[in-house]
Amino acid sequence: MVTFLCGLGGSVAVEFVTLLHAYEREPILLQARYKLFGFYVVRACLAIAAGLLAVAYRVYDRPILAVNIGASAPLIF
Repeated sequence: MVTFLCGLGGSVAVEFVTLLHAYEREPILLQARYKLFGFYVVRACLAIAAGLLAVAYRVYDRPILAVNIGASAPLIF
């Protein structure tokens, strides 16, 4: 379960970093995708897939590796 959550967290962290960059600009301009409900559905599915991918790689004893796999999942899929 920890491996899954670390993979999921790594995937979600990528989106938080993207949002952080948007908030650092003047004026704050969010991309149109953040206003669409479908984006959040797809992003949630991608985060779940990232967690499952970390479990599939069997990195049970290395949570930081699971986070890295989760963060790279958008590039893999």
